[in-house]
Amino acid sequence: MNMTGIRGKLARTYAQAIVRVWPDLTIHEIDAGSKLANFLEQRTIAFYLPLTTIADAIKMRAILAIADHLQAPHDLLVGIMTLISKQHRLVLLSSILRELAALYKQQHRMITVKFISSSAWDMADVAPITRFLEQRTGSVIEPQLLVDPRLIAGIRLQSDTYMWEHSVAQQLRALGLKVNHGN
Repeated sequence: MNMTGIRGKLARTYAQAIVRVWPDLTIHEIDAGSKLANFLEQRTIAFYLPLTTIADAIKMRAILAIADHLQAPHDLLVGIMTLISKQHRLVLLSSILRELAALYKQQHRMITVKFISSSAWDMADVAPITRFLEQRTGSVIEPQLLVDPRLIAGIRLQSDTYMWEHSVAQQLRALGLKVNHGN
């Protein structure tokens, strides 16, 4: 198993233990943790977390200051950081937060679906699609609204396990035609 696989497995193990200790996590806490994970994974921040020349206490204060800005829950973060810093694994924080989000969504039957359109979404169009997907899957659908003009006209619905598309670009691909922009 490579280092990335080991880190992922370790982060998942921590996340499972955290869910047992904090069984009443809220979606707000999970979302704030995901935002913090996004921030921590930026190159400039990710560079400093593994450095042993910077004390973990300093790193933790900096992370909590960022968490304040993102309105992330202190009790949860302090608990996680205290545990993993004692084991010199503060570098795993963003992976653990990601795994927590995945476990939460799995336990609450939540699926994030990318709603991709060739133009800006009208919320009146999102609601019936969301209801349809919730009825079909028996899960809570979290739409992530995106715009991709390469669809030309139409929509694509995509999750980790599902993809449906009805667009001009898809029809052109089906016909085997290449769309050549600029010629």
